[in-house]
Amino acid sequence: MDDIGTNLSEKGDKRIEILTQHLVNRPKAVVGVESFLCCVINIISFVGNILVLIAFYRNPRLRKPANYYIIALAVADIILASFAMPFGCASAILGEWIFGQAICWLQAALATMLGTASLVTLALIATNRLLTVVYPSIHRWLASKTTILISIFAAWCVTATIPLSFYLTGVTNLFHPGYFLCLFDFSAASYILVIPIATVDAFLPYQVIFFCYFKIWRFIRNHRAHMFSSTVNADEIRLNRLFLLIVISFTVCYTPFTVAVLLESFQKQILIPREVYVFANMMVGLSCCVNPVIYGIMNPEFKREFAVILRGRKRRKIAAPNVEPVQPGSRGTEMHSTGTSRS
Repeated sequence: MDDIGTNLSEKGDKRIEILTQHLVNRPKAVVGVESFLCCVINIISFVGNILVLIAFYRNPRLRKPANYYIIALAVADIILASFAMPFGCASAILGEWIFGQAICWLQAALATMLGTASLVTLALIATNRLLTVVYPSIHRWLASKTTILISIFAAWCVTATIPLSFYLTGVTNLFHPGYFLCLFDFSAASYILVIPIATVDAFLPYQVIFFCYFKIWRFIRNHRAHMFSSTVNADEIRLNRLFLLIVISFTVCYTPFTVAVLLESFQKQILIPREVYVFANMMVGLSCCVNPVIYGIMNPEFKREFAVILRGRKRRKIAAPNVEPVQPGSRGTEMHSTGTSRS
């Protein structure tokens, strides 16, 4: 068994060697294009999500409980854009990692934790939407700002233990020249370790997401006439579409990276072309850019606030709406006063 592990590790080392040579020997035009794209994605990710936080702070109408999930996603993307992406941009420009082992571990830990935290937050959103649409009587007791913030905090605390578990089980980290990033190295890890990590990290949250949205879709299909006769429920459906689009964009952006990592973990001898790694890395970065665009397109309140901020106008003071869960019979009146659904 030790010989097998050694052979797998040697194959992984050979792959890194080849990719390092490809990184160092890039034509100047390729260096320029890759560096430019990395920097642009980094800047847009940071500025776009900062814009989300500013809009949330300035506009009391945006401070509905469900929007705290949006803020959690924005914070995760801002941390990535501040403490992980810049090192990748520098490595793309320089063609090597110059920041030392401690920063390498920090980057790998942040990328792992925040990627998982975003996915778990999407699972929390799906659960929230399921309760809102299908089980409103339960949702009334679980829809407060405090409950949502506690659930987000708990989820982030759990995901923070993942890098620690890697450290305690002997999983090392290394600079991957294909991605321009430091990642945890599973090339010599046992399947007994890799499979549970993949299950908790990705498959379990996605199972929750798919189950919740399937139940929502089936409920809406069976109650279509009633749903569209109600202003409140029509707005809830629009909010469901917003969050579902966020899930789809996250999945599309992370799929190339996930497939590449799994191939390297389970097919130790495979050598993926460097361009595939670069594309996968860019797609992960793009996932941090698209959410503010989705909010601006699909949420009228965010769209208006973005326009006010970008034009440099001061916002008139607006009384914050009552964001506590409401009792049946009062939601329709409240909807017309705020213009958006509650969640």
